[in-house]
Amino acid sequence: MMAFLSSLPIVPIEGTTRLLEVGFYRVSYRIGEGPVVDLGLGWQDHFEPVAGVSYTPWGEQDGVKTLLIHCPWRKGGGLTWVDYRFRLPKGVRAKFVFGCAMWRKPEVQKGSDGVTYAVYVNGKEAFRKHITSPEWEWHEIDLSEFSGREFALRLEVGPGPKNDASWDYSLWGDPRIVIEGLRPSPRLPKVGKTTLEGLSNDHRLGVRPSVHYRYRNKARKVGEAFEFIYDGEDCKIVYSVKPERGVFPARVEVRLEGRPPFYAYGGGYIQGPKGRAEVSEVNVKSFEGGRLSLEYSLDYEGKPRRAEGAFWIEGKTLFFEFRTFEGWAHKVHFGAPLTQLRRPITVPYLFATNIFYLPVQSAFCSVFLDFLRSDASYLQLASSIYERKTDGTRNPVRDVCLFTVSYEFPEVLRNIPWEPSPYFDLIGDRIVFDIWGGRYAEGAEWIRELATYGIRKAVLLWHVWQRYGYDNALPTTIPANPELGTEEEMLSLSDACREAGWLFALHENYIDFYPNSKEWNPKEVALTPDGNLRKAWFNTITGIQSYAYKNWAMAKYARKYSPEIHRRYRTTACFYDVNSCAPPWLHLDCDAKEPHSAMLKGRLKGNLELFKVGREAHEGPLFGEGEQHFWWAGLVDGVEAQLIAAGKEHAPWLLDFDLLKIHPQMVNHGMGYWGRWVVEPESWRGLPSPRKLDKYRAMELAFGHAGYVPTLLWKCLDWVLKEYYLTRPVQERYAKAKARRILYWVEGDLVPSSIALALKAPLNRVFVEYDSGLRLWVNGAEEPWEVEGKVLPQYGFLALDKGFEAWTAMEPKGRFCVDFCLVGSEGEVEMLFANGRGFPPESEGMVEVSPSVEVQPAGPRRFRITYRFKVGRRGLDALHRRDLLVFVHFVNFEVSKRGEGIVFQHDHRPEPPTRRWREGSTVVDGPYEVEVPEWVPDGRYEIRLGLYDKEGRVAMEGMDDSTQRYIVGEIVVEGEKVKFEPPEAKVEEGVRGRINL
Repeated sequence: MMAFLSSLPIVPIEGTTRLLEVGFYRVSYRIGEGPVVDLGLGWQDHFEPVAGVSYTPWGEQDGVKTLLIHCPWRKGGGLTWVDYRFRLPKGVRAKFVFGCAMWRKPEVQKGSDGVTYAVYVNGKEAFRKHITSPEWEWHEIDLSEFSGREFALRLEVGPGPKNDASWDYSLWGDPRIVIEGLRPSPRLPKVGKTTLEGLSNDHRLGVRPSVHYRYRNKARKVGEAFEFIYDGEDCKIVYSVKPERGVFPARVEVRLEGRPPFYAYGGGYIQGPKGRAEVSEVNVKSFEGGRLSLEYSLDYEGKPRRAEGAFWIEGKTLFFEFRTFEGWAHKVHFGAPLTQLRRPITVPYLFATNIFYLPVQSAFCSVFLDFLRSDASYLQLASSIYERKTDGTRNPVRDVCLFTVSYEFPEVLRNIPWEPSPYFDLIGDRIVFDIWGGRYAEGAEWIRELATYGIRKAVLLWHVWQRYGYDNALPTTIPANPELGTEEEMLSLSDACREAGWLFALHENYIDFYPNSKEWNPKEVALTPDGNLRKAWFNTITGIQSYAYKNWAMAKYARKYSPEIHRRYRTTACFYDVNSCAPPWLHLDCDAKEPHSAMLKGRLKGNLELFKVGREAHEGPLFGEGEQHFWWAGLVDGVEAQLIAAGKEHAPWLLDFDLLKIHPQMVNHGMGYWGRWVVEPESWRGLPSPRKLDKYRAMELAFGHAGYVPTLLWKCLDWVLKEYYLTRPVQERYAKAKARRILYWVEGDLVPSSIALALKAPLNRVFVEYDSGLRLWVNGAEEPWEVEGKVLPQYGFLALDKGFEAWTAMEPKGRFCVDFCLVGSEGEVEMLFANGRGFPPESEGMVEVSPSVEVQPAGPRRFRITYRFKVGRRGLDALHRRDLLVFVHFVNFEVSKRGEGIVFQHDHRPEPPTRRWREGSTVVDGPYEVEVPEWVPDGRYEIRLGLYDKEGRVAMEGMDDSTQRYIVGEIVVEGEKVKFEPPEAKVEEGVRGRINL
């Protein structure tokens, strides 16, 4: 085994193989003429502490998966390289295909003089080129001469001519070995059951994954190794643990019934601020009751350190607990599976967890830390980070890592340790109106209007109402902002909700503490390790920086303001911003004088208390912001379920974690704010295109979420009525139900996730059966899907239950979509909804104004811009009643660090003012001369503009990016030159086949 791990094992290639999925490799570096440093088998990290080298997946650039390899920079320039060994099949043609590009960030473009890329095959240089551009260059190296043979492959990066490695973020674009014409049949996982009983969330297990089968665990000593065994009706898994000097935490071999063994906890290490600690000795302290206790002697910077650890098994999970006796470690990495191939899996809504599919073993594994049993500051996948406190000390390490192996994907998914929400009966059958902006009286009037359409089961989350405006002077929020109406008008909004049967919640924020609040007290602000006030949100409108509360201060101010908000405005629910969308360590407090200083458990405790205050003060459910909401599922009752990290609207329809673990805990709504969901905006008549509307609803249903009405669409009756009478009847049949089967369409069959993932299926046609009896098919594929006599177009669905059917399907001649919902049976119809889509969606709040621009160069890095607004007839009262401003955003999401992608702006008051705009006219505003800020790098900057005031943005006609910003072209900055490119004309994009025109 020592020879196995000290050498570089060979990876047999059976088909096209991505290097990002290869598990056996070695990363090394050399600074100048110094010694070669080997970081070990399977090492992966970003900026290790000694030289600052990196080897890690780096997301996508221009739609290309990337591998970042960074050369040394902390102690001078040098080389970083990674070695692989492969064996090709006999009689094949093969090639190595890769892209080279610098990371597309302004800091990289300004700070780096480029990177020299090199590729070696069997020690012979096959490629070398110095790259400075973020644009992809693609290259191929023929490997056919190695057919049937072994060969070594090395990727290398080095600094530019100045030997300055600053900002040398060198990306390799989807490097892969391509085998031409060979598509081997993969060996599939062994799946014993397709039903999912027993795999829904079980908070009694803590975070440990559930097991689908009857089993026994046992532990025994075999020679120098200790075996931890899962013996179940489905399979047998043996974890063989061998403590060994120089290895952390131990040699852990995993054996699954005749499959090639692999290694758990591989490549683990303990790291201080100045480098790694070495395991100089490890001794067995005891082995009893199925628990192996170990004592570690460590060497860090020439000083001896002591630690202890323990292994045990529960279900299919091998636990490892690790503690140090002193606070010196900065990072503990608990490793990963070491095997020939390991394919990372992106799981929507799951964070701080490594999930892999192991093709050679046909098995899945997960690696993560138990956040309830950690004294760390942060958790990063399989690593814990221990930050400095303000007095310079660190907390001793205490962590528990879970390594789980199974043939079945749902069995490696972590559980959520909280009891489910107590409000399922109250909110399970309600849609959510998520409204940002508007006058209180107008909101009340519209709610009463919607009630005449029978819309009674709803929740209103009203976000913009705070005394000094949104995200300003917090936590001071009351009385309500007089610029949006009087206190009586705010009460009328509350009364309208009560009369209609809606729940009513106002937006509160106890995470951003503003210095201009009357409550401001810097002693209640969290501190960074350097003793500085911890920054929170920066309000770009007011220019005021907010700061993070201390852990206990969040609940302090909630106790002061939430009960009073409830008393004044008769709320029946509440909304707390941010906390529910973030992990337990957001805004860590490192103040050494505080309990749980620099520990995530301090922030965790603060959030638990805050959430309790919200429910109690408002006597109803707690709503919040979504994305990393799984941490809080059950403590929070519902969120807008955005999935930014998973790809927004392009996120994979991998439903298992959401439906099995989150769905039983809370009632989430929508797929996130429209502007954070859409990637490729499509507009039609001033609204999102019908195709985007259908796609949003399809994902909402597939993921088991509640109906959602954003500000953009709350005056659009077409969307509101369909969410209520088409989505809600399906929703109320699955809100309190558990998923019994989750299947994916793969080459003509419906198969469980384990098979679909092994086959790399597209996951765009799904079937979910609930224990309520509901059956749901959703089609995300371009091709129509014929199901139960219905033809589902792309983003169509079919839901069936006893006495119930709902669908978006093609009409009999296949020309366009039809929406239909029937509750009841023939002769006993409770509700019938039918929409022939003969009327295009319109919004009551739409202003018939079409914006455009003219741009001319005006000197070095300057341009002259004229804004034109073509004024029609509809909605002109909003122009004449409100003194609207023009906001102009120059947008590049890769350059900007802001959520809306804003790089620079040209907001201004139009001349003439909107009060003087007249029907049938074209308003010419400008020209204005604009200078591109000096710090803005070369690139393309989309011009997105709109009209707004304190009531919010105005919906107009044009190419809307789904946030009421209208795309009117882009400027291209190249050195001193600025040129303009008009937007591409899009004719009925996302309309054909969806509207019966």
